[in-house]
Amino acid sequence: MKKNLFDFASEKFDEKEEKICQEDLEKKIDENTKTNAKDLYKKYKNYSKDELVDEFLSSSKEKIKQGSLSKDKIRETLSSVAPYMNQNQKNFFENLLSKLDE
Repeated sequence: MKKNLFDFASEKFDEKEEKICQEDLEKKIDENTKTNAKDLYKKYKNYSKDELVDEFLSSSKEKIKQGSLSKDKIRETLSSVAPYMNQNQKNFFENLLSKLDE
């Protein structure tokens, strides 16, 4: 089936509009991520290591109860960064994960 000029132009416009929308979305996500990271830094910058661990455990347990997080997902993330960790760091995180069962 042959396309007329209007159909061809409409397709190209739609493709361009979709690309622009995607770029806008990516820019907004990037801006939100930066803002969120700054807010999180401000919130947690004065926490001790123990306070950070307690916060992680309490928020993780709550998210596991809600079903928005699983220990398998945490382990998957840990496995992806494990090659960049030393043995002490690996042990620390394994210990941390075991505390999620308590």
